Amino acid sequence: MSADPLLEAVKASSKYRALADDVVLAALASARRAGGRDADVVKRAKRKLHQVFGAFLGASDRKRALAALRAAATAPDEAAWRAHLDAAMAAHSSTAERHGEVAALWEGLRAAAGEVRAVLDLGCGLGPLALPGSGLPADVRWLGIDVDAELCGAVQEALGGRYPHVEVRAGDARSAPLGEGYDLALLLKLAPTLDQLEPGAAAALVGRVPARVVAVSFPTHTLGGRDVGMAARYDAHADALLAGWERLAPIALRHERVHLARRP
Repeated sequence: MSADPLLEAVKASSKYRALADDVVLAALASARRAGGRDADVVKRAKRKLHQVFGAFLGASDRKRALAALRAAATAPDEAAWRAHLDAAMAAHSSTAERHGEVAALWEGLRAAAGEVRAVLDLGCGLGPLALPGSGLPADVRWLGIDVDAELCGAVQEALGGRYPHVEVRAGDARSAPLGEGYDLALLLKLAPTLDQLEPGAAAALVGRVPARVVAVSFPTHTLGGRDVGMAARYDAHADALLAGWERLAPIALRHERVHLARRP
């Protein structure tokens, strides 16, 4: 990957230091389209990165999540391990909103996909930590891709002792190599953030997902819990993204709707 002179300027900030280079470069490319001085480009890129990453996991919550994940990796027993995973998920707004609903979510996902031996989790965040409540076998193959390299490494380390075929990799889901042969692809709350980086990016990604069944979810409320008509707007977005796929019954969670479709 060619060096960008402004990459170092963005990653000098502790908030963005651990982000994958290709994600930062994509934000810089978007910021450059508006022109201006280098300082303006860096400022716009940081604003874009906050929209797609920082708004969901503040600095103090990120530290809590990392501490819990490191404790999970050395937990003395199953109960302690699960408690540390729960503590990490509670620190991230997206996974915290699913508290108490993991079993219901995965019951619906397994019903849609049938036997699930391989999962592709794009924009995974701390989502892989739900594996113990998913009903999936310990030898499941799981590839997660997200933007924060340090968090990705900590998630993999926390799960690796019990799920040896889990890989959590830092990168830009739009351009990262995805492999093939997945039973289920997860794009949970990812589409809105992708389209903030690049209009049409979510549709392009869905089109190249190598899975039998895809699950695309959208929030139904703001991060503050307000109902501002997001459900209807995102239902229309899901219809557009999954046009041409065989639609399956959606899964309704408290703050999220999961749209399911099978590749025709």
